[in-house]
Amino acid sequence: MTKEVFWDNWVIRTAVTWEDIEFIVKKTGVDVIDSGYKQLVEELLEMNKLLSFISAGNVDLKAVKKQIELFEKLFEYMRGFYLREDKLIRKYKLPGLKKQQKDHRKVLGILHGTIQDFKRGKIQAVNDFATL
Repeated sequence: MTKEVFWDNWVIRTAVTWEDIEFIVKKTGVDVIDSGYKQLVEELLEMNKLLSFISAGNVDLKAVKKQIELFEKLFEYMRGFYLREDKLIRKYKLPGLKKQQKDHRKVLGILHGTIQDFKRGKIQAVNDFATL
């Protein structure tokens, strides 16, 4: 792992506000995509805050319910965002559609699996999304 990747991963895992992380988020130059990424990052930052709370030993039913709510909200947002992004990539004939779709399936699959685990009673603090 390069120093740059290590640094970016650390920033992602410790960020709590958009300002903490905006300098490592790559811009596309397409406003609708860039604003969508900002919203996505802000949703993930909410998860970071909750994970910090849980990691500090503050696990209770309220925190568990909050985590599943955040996962479900994040899943719905990401699914819609990815569909819009794929549509724009096709419309403007931008490169990388296949890789984007593969990455999207991976992230949504992890998130869906996590939600299903929670519904089956397998409860854990999850931070797999920080490096995706």
